[in-house]
Amino acid sequence: MNCRRSLLAVLLAVALPWLSHAGAADLSLEARRADFETLANAVAEDYVYLEGKRAWWSTVRDRYAQRLDAASTVNAWAAVVEDALSELHDFHIGARPGSEHRGLPVPTDADLWVVPDGTSGRVTAVRTGSDAARAGLAVGDRIDSIGGVAVTSAIDNRLGPAVNAADPAARRWALLSLVTGRREEAREFTVTRAGQPPHAITLPALRRFERPGGLLTSSRTPDGIGLIRFNNSLGQVETIAAFDAGAGLAARCARADSRPARYTERWQQHRCLGHSRPVRDDAPAVPEAPHSTVRAG
Repeated sequence: MNCRRSLLAVLLAVALPWLSHAGAADLSLEARRADFETLANAVAEDYVYLEGKRAWWSTVRDRYAQRLDAASTVNAWAAVVEDALSELHDFHIGARPGSEHRGLPVPTDADLWVVPDGTSGRVTAVRTGSDAARAGLAVGDRIDSIGGVAVTSAIDNRLGPAVNAADPAARRWALLSLVTGRREEAREFTVTRAGQPPHAITLPALRRFERPGGLLTSSRTPDGIGLIRFNNSLGQVETIAAFDAGAGLAARCARADSRPARYTERWQQHRCLGHSRPVRDDAPAVPEAPHSTVRAG
């Protein structure tokens, strides 16, 4: 499929067309309409996870027509594309470079993991060395409001009227998107902890993560599985020796994690002696990323 050149590169988890910026972007109404039509068709024809979402995606042209016609600036046009793609509820999908206040990617910029629980959100993981950790957020805390809006209403607003707001997976996506926040925007939560009154927490707009030093870090899980995490050191010759040394920590097998250091969540599956089995983990499930398994000793 041929596609037009535009200011955005739309990155999908499947092989969809690219809309790439080259030189001065054509922001004419004709170009915007043609680009949006290309995007709508590409998702409808090639996006493999559209099951259950096809009904509302089929109306995306009509629902975004007014905003599309008014999006005469780069930022406004980027926001239209972002909001349309967000209706797919898929963190593998994004638009680059994005609008000034685009939603930050999950899990890349997520510093806490929260799941809907009744009328609030329950914190299930907090990223070590993050703003959320420094603010004192902890597993088990309950987030009652986000930006002054009750969690239930905030989720509904994030999903919008066109989608199935009762879908549990959609609500989980919306809540993670909300607590991760947007670029250059502070986050304000009302938090309740057992036995304590509700209190307000504000996380700064400028994110700061304390990342581990060294080429890699090695550790062992409580159930005896060795974990090796590369600290953005892939491609360095010295990493080979460090990996060999770290692999010795595993008693039965080791799982090598090639994600950048900014990822702190652990996959819910690993391989041990050639067999896959689920692992119950304190950290949340996240989208797939490259990892490998090695036998030790």
